[in-house]
Amino acid sequence: MNSVALLCPIAESVAPRTFQSVLAMVGYSVSKKIRINHIGVTERTLVDTARNQLVVDFLKTDNEWAFWIDSDMTFPKETLVKLLEVAKKKKTKMVTGVYYQRGGKHFPVLWLRDPELENGSKVIHENPNEYNQNDYIGMYALPGMDATEPFKVNTAGFGCALIHREVLELMDYPYFQFVPGKCSEDFYFFVNARKKGFQLWADPSIDLKHLGIPPLIGREECYKSLEENKIFVEAIKEKK
Repeated sequence: MNSVALLCPIAESVAPRTFQSVLAMVGYSVSKKIRINHIGVTERTLVDTARNQLVVDFLKTDNEWAFWIDSDMTFPKETLVKLLEVAKKKKTKMVTGVYYQRGGKHFPVLWLRDPELENGSKVIHENPNEYNQNDYIGMYALPGMDATEPFKVNTAGFGCALIHREVLELMDYPYFQFVPGKCSEDFYFFVNARKKGFQLWADPSIDLKHLGIPPLIGREECYKSLEENKIFVEAIKEKK
């Protein structure tokens, strides 16, 4: 039986839609014999500080997995079950769902360093001259409209991320760090986890929504924005 800690840094409050979806997800997960033994939250704290504290507290438990969520999203009830299934199938210690930015052009919160990493998705070349400028910059990875198969990525946000405790045990403190002019705290984590030999997989089959304008932002809103803004999108080639 999988043992999981649910971790959520909270800036202000939890949106009602988020609360409802999390309750449904927890109930469904428990019905599938997943044990959620620890719930970690922080409030009114800088996000990198909050995430670091949540890791410290998590490692004091004996839970196998840390399941990170954000407080401004909605989650299908099967979210955690699917992430665990991908982890088992791909024999990986890190899995993320795919969600999209609340503002701007609603790009996916998902990045690639190698645009030929996997097939079944797309890369967005908004600023191709900046690609590979440093370890933390890549191209946005956009799942195809009908994509359901997991694929490899390099970095992602932490709005729906499943991380095995082995990853955290092998990483150095601080686990998360905002680096001005370079990267956000989640980029920092995944780049360093990759340097330790861990591969991140993304599951595009989970219908995550970000709360914003429009009220619920998902894959359709991203594609609509790309079309309206005439942004070049290229299919990722299959790696030979």
